[in-house]
Amino acid sequence: MKILVTGGSGFIGSHLVNALVDKNHRVSVIDLKKGENKKVKYFVGDLLDKKFLEEVFKKEKFKAVFHLAAKTSVFESVKNPYDNFESNVVGSLNILEECRKNKIKYVLFASSSTVYGNRGYCREKDKLFPVSPYGASKGSVDLYLNSYANMYNMNISSLILANIYGPGNEKGVIYDFYNKLKKNQKELEILGDGNQSKSYVYIDDCVKAFILVFYKMVEGEVSGCNYFNVGSDEQMSVKGIAKTISKILGVNPVYKFTETWKGDVTNFLLDNSKLKRLGWRIENNTEKGIEKYLMYLIKN
Repeated sequence: MKILVTGGSGFIGSHLVNALVDKNHRVSVIDLKKGENKKVKYFVGDLLDKKFLEEVFKKEKFKAVFHLAAKTSVFESVKNPYDNFESNVVGSLNILEECRKNKIKYVLFASSSTVYGNRGYCREKDKLFPVSPYGASKGSVDLYLNSYANMYNMNISSLILANIYGPGNEKGVIYDFYNKLKKNQKELEILGDGNQSKSYVYIDDCVKAFILVFYKMVEGEVSGCNYFNVGSDEQMSVKGIAKTISKILGVNPVYKFTETWKGDVTNFLLDNSKLKRLGWRIENNTEKGIEKYLMYLIKN
């Protein structure tokens, strides 16, 4: 099938692109930079450029679109909420419009657990209550997805992602702790009090969720507008991550706690039962995933 992945040169997108290529799909990518997969056709451009999008969609005639392109920094969204809105909401509407006009059969969107805010246990039917402009931008698109599916008879699935980590990711708490301990094994600075408790998903399990939902859409088992939480079975505190990393690396640092940043979601666990009913299973629990990611960082 001819598939477009927006943001396909980024962390999650590049892993997804490789998986789709391995399944013999013809994949194209729209991103601000060119990726590395030689079997992929790359279009370098901005989602805010309507003429650019019109030309790509008209030329390629895609059957499915995975929309992952976004500005993902909560911290930056707090500093410049309008810029985040324009990139994430207006850019997404431009993609939805091209999908509507070109009668794209399947659309998948990468949403974020930040749409729920500090809710603790979160289910897909729970009210959206974001605490950051980034979360609000993702939640806004989620609402538009439902309207487009209903008004224009489109098949759309939103995957609401927990914290995704793994090879290729160059930000986040695990990456941050590893690099801090690489410089100083005796002390580790932790943003916040360390009790922030969150859901983490290894990149391979995240990609499998996208592929599974896509195939269920093609098979007709998933239709209309659907939302799927992509989260782990357990929460892990930031302090727990620090202890796990320290144990794997064989160090015993003193923890130094500082203030966290505005907009940080400090407590959430996603109910993943809906996705599990489709057959999704987590193969890498948080501790196993952290170890695999650390081995990659050490090697690279």
